[in-house]
Amino acid sequence: MWKDSADTIEAIFDCIMERKAGGVPLICPVCEKEHAHYYFHKWNEKSNSGGMWIWCSNCKSFSHSTVKVPEWWKNCNEIAIEKLNSIPDYLEENKEKVDNFVNELCSENS
Repeated sequence: MWKDSADTIEAIFDCIMERKAGGVPLICPVCEKEHAHYYFHKWNEKSNSGGMWIWCSNCKSFSHSTVKVPEWWKNCNEIAIEKLNSIPDYLEENKEKVDNFVNELCSENS
């Protein structure tokens, strides 16, 4: 069962926004295991508003919110927007795809 741990796990968000987060998976600030992932999805190309998901595959901590998506972010064509919801089940099922995409995107923008 997923646990909304926004207050703790969102420390990863600060690292992403400050460009201090490396590749994924990251160390989870809740369980301290290297099983944390993140994904953004811009709602449209005219705005930087979108959804943000940070979750840990190990301890099932997560956070989801609407945020200003980083300028360098591009949506992953392999992630179906209609399958996204606040609970990161769909993203967890596709974490390898998400991690590969995030790591490639980060290396292009470093």
